[in-house]
Amino acid sequence: MQFKNSDTKYGVIAKGLHWLLALLIIGVWISGVYMVELTNDAPNRSTFYMLHKSIGMCILMLVAIRLAWRLYNMRPRDPQIAKPLILLAHSVHYALYAMMFIQPLTGWAMSSAYGYNPTLFGWFKFPSLVPKDPAMAKIYAQAHEISAWILCVLFVMHVGGALYHLLIVKDDTVKRML
Repeated sequence: MQFKNSDTKYGVIAKGLHWLLALLIIGVWISGVYMVELTNDAPNRSTFYMLHKSIGMCILMLVAIRLAWRLYNMRPRDPQIAKPLILLAHSVHYALYAMMFIQPLTGWAMSSAYGYNPTLFGWFKFPSLVPKDPAMAKIYAQAHEISAWILCVLFVMHVGGALYHLLIVKDDTVKRML
């Protein structure tokens, strides 16, 4: 089992963080779309919100770990494709990293501004990121929703790029992360 990345493929740590974050982001995105449609008296509404916030905070911590690992560890070499496609792929990756930070941070700011700091599955409460301010909470809520859709578009672009490599270029780009 190869822990660190090599020139040709990703190691088990990078792969594990990649796929864990992918699953968590899909799950938290779906739960977010679902929970905002719940009425205030819906059963388990508070449980959905707590789980959504807790998973969001896990994502924030895991993205920090993933970025640190990426900076510490080498990246496999780029595939032999046109330079504009390499630039597009790198741009999508950088934007994904940015949004994986922005998305949970706007959620944390929104929760803090509403006066409901996120917890980690009820074990402990995170400190306020911003002061309680219902007017600002609405702005953070808009930023959180917009960044969720941007993250979704970037996610689709990332998956589209993977499918392009797998089905059209037929190189080993996808295999490096499997």
